[in-house]
Amino acid sequence: MERSDRTDNLILLIDDYGRESKLLHESLIAAGIDVKAITIDDDGFLPDGVCSIYDIAMGMGENDSEGRALYFNEVTVPEYWEISSDNRVGKVHEYNVQRAAIYYALPRHKRQVRIVEWNDASGHVRLSEHYDKKGNLFAKTAFNSKGQKVNRTWFSKDGAETVNENYVTGSVIYTRDGKDHIFRDKTGFMVYVLKEAGFGESIFYINSLSYPLFVSLRLKRDKKKDILFWQEGIRESIPGNMNIILNGESFDIKKIVVQDKDAYDRFISLGADKNIMSCRGYIYPFARENRLTKKALICTNSDQILHMEEMVKSLPDVHFYIAAITEMSSKLLALEEYENVSLYPGVKEATLEKLLGECDIYLDINRYDEIADILFRAFLQNMAIFAFKETEHNPSFVADTNIYPSDEWRTVVNEVNKCLNDETYMKSLIDKQHEKALSESKDGYTGL
Repeated sequence: MERSDRTDNLILLIDDYGRESKLLHESLIAAGIDVKAITIDDDGFLPDGVCSIYDIAMGMGENDSEGRALYFNEVTVPEYWEISSDNRVGKVHEYNVQRAAIYYALPRHKRQVRIVEWNDASGHVRLSEHYDKKGNLFAKTAFNSKGQKVNRTWFSKDGAETVNENYVTGSVIYTRDGKDHIFRDKTGFMVYVLKEAGFGESIFYINSLSYPLFVSLRLKRDKKKDILFWQEGIRESIPGNMNIILNGESFDIKKIVVQDKDAYDRFISLGADKNIMSCRGYIYPFARENRLTKKALICTNSDQILHMEEMVKSLPDVHFYIAAITEMSSKLLALEEYENVSLYPGVKEATLEKLLGECDIYLDINRYDEIADILFRAFLQNMAIFAFKETEHNPSFVADTNIYPSDEWRTVVNEVNKCLNDETYMKSLIDKQHEKALSESKDGYTGL
């Protein structure tokens, strides 16, 4: 890792690159803000343009190696051991004994290896191997006999042990240029790596009160330019670490941006200073406008779809597309007798993406788990989303006025008819969804 003298960088330091972190990163970029995203956790499948603190420590860039993700049946196993898989997880067996589990990167149906967990003779996990999107083994985690993590080792591109984190003591050993640097905690390691990489005087945008905040506080640049983006929900009280900022005790953090309206209102009611705390949402990457096509999508992995048959009969002009990643029961298959129903058991991702692009209504009326992050994806397609209170999976993307008790299914039928036959009304529903999800324009990020 070569040291740089860069002092004007803007860093988005995040715990992991989950949905909220990704939305924040993409919103900053869409607003024309030049920002470098650095994660603390690394699953090996970070998108291009995003790196982890460990990548920086090992001096690795996006183009340091070529290759592709490991497919499930390419995991190296002893002779005569068998590898099997479904769309969720792979398994390694020695005859009838399971020796390992293989976990996949998203989307799981591609069966790209992310982690292989190896069991001891008693069936307890003792070692996990972490693979990246180029098929490299980049880290290993050791577990004790109780299944607790003991330590994790990261490897450089040439396979050398570079970072060793002890989960028992919290200490980190970082080997660089043949010398071991020992840190009593992870924060110290991260601060050292960031300084050595030339980011010690950078401005930090953070989205967590844990390690990202600890790093910001320990750098002590005394600039009052850092920003905390709060992406969690409502709290009963103001977190202690947040009070450090609100009370002006932080050297570096000047403001807090809350990205949930209910959480913001709660913090203000608890006495948070409006001069320090503001509310902003995201610049969503909407794919298209609603076209008022009379096509409705439902995604489910069960046959428990409330009032499905009644709605099919009551909306003969609407074609219902019902998709499931799994196979379908006879109860669902029986719906195919209706001309306005198409079923997609074991739906492939390409087919699901096509349906998302063609349908303009989404019905969140199935019991049990949401599949394929479908509510968020329907929201980005500007589909009008309706849900039952008993089945709603992600109300963040559904207008409150579009959530009904299931015994009011006839009202949902009337609303579907109304919005599909009235462009102005449909637009008002979509606008309410945008408002609920705090959709921002580029101007919303001006003056951060």
